[in-house]
Amino acid sequence: MKPINARLVVSDRGWIIEKFMVRLAENLTQFGVNAEVSSKVSANADVHHLFYFDPKFRELNKVARSRTTFFVTHIDRVTKLFILKQRMKQAGIAICMSRMTVEDMVRKGIEREKLCYILAGHDGRMVPRRLVLGIASSLSDSDAMVREMIRSVAQTTRLAGFHFEIAGSGWTSLVGCLEQAGASVHYEDRADQTKFNTERIPRLDYYLDFGMENGFLAFLNALAAGVPVIAKPQGCNLDIEGSLAHSFTNAAELAGILSAISQERKRRVDAMTELTWAEYARQHAIAWRALLEGRRGEVTHLLHANSKLPPLDVQLPKPRLADKIRFLGLSTWDSIRSDARLWAWEYAPLSTIRLIRRLKRLGR
Repeated sequence: MKPINARLVVSDRGWIIEKFMVRLAENLTQFGVNAEVSSKVSANADVHHLFYFDPKFRELNKVARSRTTFFVTHIDRVTKLFILKQRMKQAGIAICMSRMTVEDMVRKGIEREKLCYILAGHDGRMVPRRLVLGIASSLSDSDAMVREMIRSVAQTTRLAGFHFEIAGSGWTSLVGCLEQAGASVHYEDRADQTKFNTERIPRLDYYLDFGMENGFLAFLNALAAGVPVIAKPQGCNLDIEGSLAHSFTNAAELAGILSAISQERKRRVDAMTELTWAEYARQHAIAWRALLEGRRGEVTHLLHANSKLPPLDVQLPKPRLADKIRFLGLSTWDSIRSDARLWAWEYAPLSTIRLIRRLKRLGR
């Protein structure tokens, strides 16, 4: 397979767009693409890729503009929309960041065949912290059922994603059970309850309560701090509307709750495993190769044929007057100044007559 020579054009260095281009270039080699990030276009490049309102588009008269693609983040002002529409009359593909942006561009008059989306990659440096569960109560000799429940949960459930903050006496024999199940534990049998309530409870992901009235003040403090509560559906818990995020009556139900919470977060983490810069580069290579081979209409299918996402069904609210003013670029001095700069970029090379003609066409 013949390698593709790609020129990734970045005029405005030091911005987030440059990071996208650099990460893209770093990962393209493994997919048969020789890429270079530069502020200049190249007559030797098979394809150019640049931000959609980059003024370097004017210099692409050295090559076929149909072999040019654009990185599109969003279109929030009419100036940007106009510039992108002008670009797409000659360019190959606009690569958006999401399906929603693609649909928005289609509604705004850009051909669907010239649009696709590729989800951004990430650096893979994030490590999810453990979910923090708090318990602020003491166990007496009569709380054998609670001890048995904790042991049963620890024996049947993997707790590697959890950290327990426990304040109160009687938990010493249970700390080892929780740690054997993979959890980390910070236990103070003589904790300062006032300090625990004011400093630790607001930092919890969940507050876990086993009794009817036992630990009642910590239960109220957790709710007041906006912390979701996992507790039995009994006693005062039933008298406070919306107090229980999850409820349980036995060890099996509690184990199910903790497993469900862990799985929910695992799904979020797993969803990011494929959103790497390598995958981002691979999909760009697919799109460029299809474009160069005259198969532009197949790009979306080639990129997302195996997608399991449901059809996108988003009903956008009708724009308010303030939204229309913002879209026209008249809401703030910064947007007016930014649009003025964009117009200057676009029309600086034009004569006054050509400028007037284009402005007249825009006003129709």
